[in-house]
Amino acid sequence: MTPGTYAYRFSGSSVDENGDPYHLVGVGVLVLAADKTITGEQTSSITRLDGQGAALEKAHFTIKGSYTGGEVGQMGQATLQFSSDASPRQYLTGDFAFVAAAPDRMWLISTGAMLTNPDGRPINGARLPDEVVSGEAVRVG
Repeated sequence: MTPGTYAYRFSGSSVDENGDPYHLVGVGVLVLAADKTITGEQTSSITRLDGQGAALEKAHFTIKGSYTGGEVGQMGQATLQFSSDASPRQYLTGDFAFVAAAPDRMWLISTGAMLTNPDGRPINGARLPDEVVSGEAVRVG
């Protein structure tokens, strides 16, 4: 992967602690540095798929993390820490697998997530988010 700024989009599904299904989508910007670190931000929307009172919710997150791999045609891994701007703040660490489809394009999927404290430590007794997302990122600068 070529270091630089990437625009990305994703979509997927999630299930909350009550078993309610949700659909989620989002867009964002990631900066991949030559030292294999990542910074960025994203905005996402989520809505419940069944039941009364379903409502669209949106959230904005800042992102930091790191990645390994990423040569064209090869698998890579990334771990990202998401911090929401809303009150109360939400912190999440997510793992992703990706493949560089070209030097300036990647496809990615979620492979795990955990609710965390601000310092990235898992919250004791927190339920792992049950979500599956896939997306694509394209280098824009």
